[in-house]
Amino acid sequence: MDNLGSMHSQSTVSHILWNDLEVRHQLGEGASGVIHQAQWQSQPVALITVPSAAMALPSRMRAG
Repeated sequence: MDNLGSMHSQSTVSHILWNDLEVRHQLGEGASGVIHQAQWQSQPVALITVPSAAMALPSRMRAG
C-alpha cells in the first residue's frame, strides 16, 4: 500500500460543533460549495459548506 492509502486508513473524523468554529471570511465559491477561512481550537482551518448543508448553517453564518 502506498503512503497516501496508509495515511487515509489511519485518519479519523471528528464531529465539530458550529459554536466551536470561528468563521472568518469567504475564500471561494463554486459548484461544490462555499469555502470559508475559520478557526477551530486555535488552529486555522478551511470550512467547506455544500449547497444542501447551507440551509443548516446557523443564521449568523448565512449570507444575506
